Amino acid sequence: MQVSQLVAQRFPGVEVIGSSYPIPAFNQAAATAVVAARNVALAVALAGDQIFGFFNMPAPPWYTANIVPNRMGWCMGAWFLGNAGYNMLMATHAFEIYANGQMVFSKLATDRLPTGEELLNGLGAALRAERRASLH
Repeated sequence: MQVSQLVAQRFPGVEVIGSSYPIPAFNQAAATAVVAARNVALAVALAGDQIFGFFNMPAPPWYTANIVPNRMGWCMGAWFLGNAGYNMLMATHAFEIYANGQMVFSKLATDRLPTGEELLNGLGAALRAERRASLH
């Protein structure tokens, strides 16, 4: 069951708003570099002959011995490794729950997801504290 459904059943009228956790600037820059490296590797594997010819360079031995005989393998490797690196850098693994600014649960702090009961108990406590504060 989704978090929003779980909360709606226990706390009617409470709105669940999901948002993305910010990616650190270093990870964004590194992910951009990984994608650029992947694209260069694909270009060399697919069009290396034309690229080296354009610059009036002979094809280097590493290219003719390794890449030319297995272009598809190099392309698949570059594609999958590049995408895996990008996804790894762009994932925050964040799952944080707040109720009116009060943190109820943080996967970043605990390195695990909450149980349904743990989530509902935390939200209930936060909502009760908010009601008490509004009465005073």
